[in-house]
Amino acid sequence: MKLEREDFKKLVEEAIDKLPLEFVSRIENSEIIVEDVPSAEVLSERKIASSHLLLGLYKGVPLKNRGREYANVLPDTIIIYQKSIEAISRTETETRQNIQDVLEHEIGHHFGLEENELS
Repeated sequence: MKLEREDFKKLVEEAIDKLPLEFVSRIENSEIIVEDVPSAEVLSERKIASSHLLLGLYKGVPLKNRGREYANVLPDTIIIYQKSIEAISRTETETRQNIQDVLEHEIGHHFGLEENELS
C-alpha cells in the first residue's frame, strides 16, 4: 500500500499519540523522522541485504547507558522507513499496525533493550 508522505506522517503522528504518556515524556529529546528506505551505508553497517528488511532505526545513546558525562549531545533519532513498511503492508490497517509496531520497537532501543529483548 503506497501513501503520500504527508498521509504517512499523519499515521506516524497517530501512532505517537497512542503511546503511553510515561513513554512519550521520556523520549522528549528525540526526533522521529520518516525516510523512504535505509541508505546503503546503514544496510552495510548492519549486514542487511535488502532495504525492505529494515523498517525502522534508532540512533542515539540508550537511556540506560547515559551517565554524568552525557551532555551537549544531539537528540536521539528514530527513523521510520516508509517504503519498507509499505512493502509489507497490504491495507491501511496493516500500515497503521506496522508503523505502531516499528515505533514501539525503536523506542524499546531508546530505553536500552536489545533485539533479543524486544518482542
